[in-house]
Amino acid sequence: MKRLIHTLTLLLLVAPAGALHAQGIGWTLTPKVGFFTPLTSLSETADSESKLATALALGLSLEIDFRATPLAVRANADIATNSEVESADGSTLAADQLNLVGDLLYRPFSRNYIVQPYLLAGAGLKRYSLSDDEFDISTSDQMFTSHVGAGVIFDFGSVKLSAELSDYISSWESSATESKGQHDIFGMVGLRIPLN
Repeated sequence: MKRLIHTLTLLLLVAPAGALHAQGIGWTLTPKVGFFTPLTSLSETADSESKLATALALGLSLEIDFRATPLAVRANADIATNSEVESADGSTLAADQLNLVGDLLYRPFSRNYIVQPYLLAGAGLKRYSLSDDEFDISTSDQMFTSHVGAGVIFDFGSVKLSAELSDYISSWESSATESKGQHDIFGMVGLRIPLN
């Protein structure tokens, strides 16, 4: 898992200079901002449920666009910050969620259109971090996640924007003997910065 994190981080931050100028390949860096909200709770009882709160989300992606095809690939990082969750004993824990994934993008229409919809699918790592500063409690859990979604690129010439809605799908151990599907929704808008 650590190797995966290091590889994706390196891909997000460093692009080989020679590859940046390869014909037919476009490189794009996209900082993003938006919201995070879970569709499912981490655990449920007859009387209560533990569910992360809707929170601010930040993201960054590095995309490699194969211009002669409808395909692109990207390294993508999305983080939900300053969320919180109520624990089983009624206390409230601060919560963050980090997702590091590789995605395949399918863009069915020409790059010459102003509005360019796309679909995405990928996989990678999801990490939850929970803490309570008052009682000095800190814990984290990481797991495999799949990633599916759709978006739209708006190409206004010198300004390129994106809007995307996606779901990080993982398996969460809600108890020692039971696991459940966890769906975490990210709605993001981004500024697309061409690197070549």
